[in-house]
Amino acid sequence: MFQGFMLVHNPGVAAAIEQLSRDSRMVELIRSLDRFPTSYELIRQINSLNPDVLFLELTRWEQARSLVKSIRQHGAPVTIIGVGDEDLAEREEALRQEGVHALLLDPALESFQHALDAAFHRAKAETFPNLSAFVPAKAGCGATTLALTATGYLAELLDREVLYIEGDLRTGIASFLMNQEPAQSVQEALENSGALGYAQIRNYVRRVRGAGERGHVDLLLAKRQQRHWKPVWPSAYLLLRAAAGRYERMIADLPDTLDETSGEFARRAASVYLVVSNELASLSLARERLEDLERFGVPAGRVEIVLNRWHPAGMSLEAVERALRRPVHARFHEDFPAAYAASVSGGYIDLETQLGRSVWSFVLQMAGLDQGESMPRPKLGLADWLPLKLKPRATT
Repeated sequence: MFQGFMLVHNPGVAAAIEQLSRDSRMVELIRSLDRFPTSYELIRQINSLNPDVLFLELTRWEQARSLVKSIRQHGAPVTIIGVGDEDLAEREEALRQEGVHALLLDPALESFQHALDAAFHRAKAETFPNLSAFVPAKAGCGATTLALTATGYLAELLDREVLYIEGDLRTGIASFLMNQEPAQSVQEALENSGALGYAQIRNYVRRVRGAGERGHVDLLLAKRQQRHWKPVWPSAYLLLRAAAGRYERMIADLPDTLDETSGEFARRAASVYLVVSNELASLSLARERLEDLERFGVPAGRVEIVLNRWHPAGMSLEAVERALRRPVHARFHEDFPAAYAASVSGGYIDLETQLGRSVWSFVLQMAGLDQGESMPRPKLGLADWLPLKLKPRATT
C-alpha cells in the first residue's frame, strides 16, 4: 500500500477518502489534517513521514496553490491528488501545470482508483535501470527457462546478487524448475510491500548459486496455493522500489496475459523481452502482447523480440520479422535435450551446450559487455558427481 497524507477541511469528504483508501487496498492514510498548515510545517511533515500521495482539498485554491508551490520548490517526492467538486474538471490541465497530478471529483471507488493511477504514473514515470522483464507471446514459448537461465548467468557474469521475480502468480512453475520450495512467496512479499525495506526482502527469497562459481540468485517464487489472490499494482512498484538498491540486476518473469500487477512490472522495466516462437499462433498473439504492453505504458523502443525454440522447419527469421514488423533481437535454436535437462536438474541451461552459449551471448548484451567475455569454467567437486536432484543448491 501507498502511504497517504490528507489535507481536507470538509469532514464528509475526509471520511469518504478514508473509506475509499480502505476499500481500494491501495492507500494507508498515515496523517490527516482538517486545516492547512504553513508551508514550512507541511514540508517538515512530508520530510518526516515521507508519504507517497497527498490528498489536497482545492476549494480554497489560493492557499492550496501556495502549498503546491512550496512542495515543488523543495522537490518533495510526493504525488498530489486534488480534491474538489466537478467544476474543477474544466481547470484540470491548468491545475496539472501548477503541480496537481490528478483530480478526485466524486466519491466513487472507480474514480479513486483512476485518480491514483493517473497521478502516480504522471508523477513517477521512471523505470528501474537494473530491471528487465520477460513476457511470453503465449504459454509454452520457454520464457521462464530463458528468464531463469539469464538470471543465473548474470549472477555468474557480474559476481553479484541478482533477483528473480516470478510474476506469473497462477502457475508457480519456477519453484518446480529450480527444485526449490518457497518458504514465503512473492504473493506475501507483494501483500507486505509497503513495509519492505532493504533487509526485509531477504526473508521472502530462496538463495541459490549462479550458473558457475560466482554470484548468487535470490528467487522470489509464487505459491500455487495462493494463485487466486490478486494484488493491486502499487504493490509491484513498492516491491521494486525496496529491491532496486539491494540487487545488481532484477529479472521479472511475467505471464502471457498481463494484469495490473504484472503490467506494472513491465512498465517499470528498462528493457522488456517479448519471447516468441516461429509458429503462427505465437506470432499472432505476439502482436496482441505488443498492444498490451503499449496499453500499460511500455513504449515500443523498450521492447525487444526474442525468437526462442527456432527450428528450420518453421517460419524463417525474415518471415518472423515481417510478421511482427520488428527486428529480432536474439534467436535461440530449438534444443530440447538442453532445455529438458535444465528442467529436471533444478538448474539452468548447461553453459556447454549450443543453447547455453547462445544465451550467454544474449546475457552479455543485457549487461552491456563485450561479446568476448569468457564463459565460466566451474571446477568439478564431489557434489558434481552426485545425482542432480541431490545436489545442494540452496543456502540459508
